Amino acid sequence: MIYGNNEDELRPLRDYNNNGKMKLEYLSTPDGQFGYPPVNSDGDLITGITAKTKNLFTDMFATILLREHNRLCNEFFAEHGNDWDDEKYFQEARKWVIAFIQKITYFEYRKFNIYVVFVDYIEVHYLDLFIYDSWNGTGNSFTSIYSI
Repeated sequence: MIYGNNEDELRPLRDYNNNGKMKLEYLSTPDGQFGYPPVNSDGDLITGITAKTKNLFTDMFATILLREHNRLCNEFFAEHGNDWDDEKYFQEARKWVIAFIQKITYFEYRKFNIYVVFVDYIEVHYLDLFIYDSWNGTGNSFTSIYSI
């Protein structure tokens, strides 16, 4: 997501020889101290997202993840100092950020989608089972869990 799809897309995002960090521009505003992605000539944020469906949400999410990447690099540098090279810092932070994205996708986004699909399915196919008053003598009174 924030690392592009290949090395050519990643190259303009990296701040080489700076302990594996990504390029961010720091401003004198309260939130600007955490950094923002650089802006291209069209005024768009330069993130790893190149899709035409890029929007405010994807830019915001990419900004947070870029900041997290750089925060992790600072944390690793505090622990390992000059024992690691630039690439090691970058790859270690990248690994943790990608794991974070996967965790969000699996535990938050996926859970919501499955719940919505399941509730819609229940409402369409089995709502009458929940508002059952009494059997009127017609139809099949046996409901199998295997028919779901």
